[in-house]
Amino acid sequence: MDGVASVAGVGAVASRAEIQIEYQTRALKLEKAAVVDLGANALKLIQAAVVNIPEFTHDLDVRA
Repeated sequence: MDGVASVAGVGAVASRAEIQIEYQTRALKLEKAAVVDLGANALKLIQAAVVNIPEFTHDLDVRA
């Protein structure tokens, strides 16, 4: 009986480990997607903030 209990315990531990690995894998994929989305949104924000008007483009001579 002890052998059966220990085998069942090993199976339960293995399935918990598999669930944890699956959870971590999914969490990392979601985290990666979120980082990519944040980067894309930041780039869009920067591009929207930069106004390029050709007739007003001049080199500035700034002296401190």
